[in-house]
Amino acid sequence: MTNPTDFYPANHLPRSLYQREEDMAAGIEVGPDFRRFDQKDDIFCRAFWDETVRSDASMEFFRSHGHSFNSRNVDGFTQRDFALRNAAWSVADDYADRNRPNGLREGFQDPQEARYPPAEQRFPVEDAAAMTIEIKRVARMFGCDLVGVTAYDNRWVYATRADIKTFEKKPNDLPLGLTNVIVMGHGMDYDLVKSYPSALAGAAVGMGYSGEAVTVAQLSQFIRNLGYQAIGSMNDTALVIPMAVQAGLGEYGRNQMVITEEFGPRVRFSKIFTDLPLVHDKPKKFGVTEFCNICQR
Repeated sequence: MTNPTDFYPANHLPRSLYQREEDMAAGIEVGPDFRRFDQKDDIFCRAFWDETVRSDASMEFFRSHGHSFNSRNVDGFTQRDFALRNAAWSVADDYADRNRPNGLREGFQDPQEARYPPAEQRFPVEDAAAMTIEIKRVARMFGCDLVGVTAYDNRWVYATRADIKTFEKKPNDLPLGLTNVIVMGHGMDYDLVKSYPSALAGAAVGMGYSGEAVTVAQLSQFIRNLGYQAIGSMNDTALVIPMAVQAGLGEYGRNQMVITEEFGPRVRFSKIFTDLPLVHDKPKKFGVTEFCNICQR
């Protein structure tokens, strides 16, 4: 049924042509000028190729995550603080570096490479709801704090990936037949996060990324062992925020982050694209928007 306000003002496209019911249920506003996002335009890629973002400070930030860093005798920035931060990143860094010779940066610009392909024989899923419960249980066993399921939506998938050397666009090809996205939340240490923008706070982020890498690898392989496709993804391949909101993990906040009931915005998200039969969760509202409307700050 057409909404009378669809055609007001008259020179605008009908809202029903670009705003879906599932978007409205999740509190996601999609405009008539929407286009899919290119990975090269994310802030981490732009820090390398965009002169309006790239700076000596941004380059030092990336360099400091290696073996050498410029520590100083200030709380949060000592050698011990940098040592802890960089150690926390070590697992995520191992995944990111293991296929660099092949032009891949897993977890940041490319999805994780599968250790083994899907089993030839598929495990029969007679009850998608029961399988969803099992997948969520396994995901938590492997280390995530939050988990939800939403439909695969190509709008949120990057139009293109970015080459790790040139940052030029390259194809973002995913296999056909993907139907669902498992979205996982990974809470970060409260006390460490409070010390932002110190190097010490980066240890909480590093633990989040390293934990994601392990959980995504394990759950993806579990699904492949059942005979289904599973593409494990961290900071790569697609916009995770709308997926997390649609999977019922939180609300979209004015800070442009997902605000969860359990952790607020102090959480990282990963996702797995799959064709395993699952039941979708619904967006969950718990008053974030209403609170902001009352506060009006």
